[in-house]
Amino acid sequence: MIASISGIAVVSAAFGYWYFANGSEKKPVEQPEPVVVPAAPAQEKVALIDSIVQTKTLGMSLQYFETLAGPSKYVSEDNRERTYEIEGCEIKTILSSGEQKRIEALNIKMSPTCNAKVAGFLPDETNKVLLSSLTIRQITDSLQSHPDFSADCLMGCGNAYDPSVYASWTAARFLDFLEVKADVLLVEHEPIEASHKWADSMAKTEGEEWVMENQFNCHPEKYQNTAVQLFANIKPTSITFGKSGHKPDCPKQEQVTNPSTATKNL
Repeated sequence: MIASISGIAVVSAAFGYWYFANGSEKKPVEQPEPVVVPAAPAQEKVALIDSIVQTKTLGMSLQYFETLAGPSKYVSEDNRERTYEIEGCEIKTILSSGEQKRIEALNIKMSPTCNAKVAGFLPDETNKVLLSSLTIRQITDSLQSHPDFSADCLMGCGNAYDPSVYASWTAARFLDFLEVKADVLLVEHEPIEASHKWADSMAKTEGEEWVMENQFNCHPEKYQNTAVQLFANIKPTSITFGKSGHKPDCPKQEQVTNPSTATKNL
């Protein structure tokens, strides 16, 4: 009996040792791998010039505009035009008349130092296209509207000043009929050559005097297609968005008679 009890005790002790050594050992709990959440891309900081060259600037009060742009560098005699230097861009504001000084138009001078983007005024999904890279054709395509052309002078201009050719658009409805004007200063070879060809094409039909009297400004639609083709790849000197100021007037004189027509009538 004593021997049996002793045997049981030995077996129990052995089982207890085995359980302690094996059965009681806790297996480590498998931890799920941490989920790596990609960091949100940092928002690109909007440049000051791009926060100003936008449609929302049109109608803005001058006082608020200058809290963004700073004080003007130049002011016109009639106090309606003010020029600013902003991040390498020369910006001119055209103000409304009267006491309420609101911005009616914004003129941006094209230069290699000006990195203003087109997206503030024109469609651009990439948000990378610069205003200074645009040609007359690209502006026409963006606005989905054909331009009217006018000029300060095309023939017999003299050397007193450098004339300009102007392309003016009224944008399609999806751009709220935005008014846009591109100035092309006739100082470089390509725009000068385009202006000569435009003048010659009109002179062949209307006569040189008709062109020298700027009668083409009275009939912008008449030779529009010719001008569109000749100036398609020309880059503007400056672009104005909104109700622009200067555009050549139609001469008050009566339209000059085509010499060839006059000869036939004699």
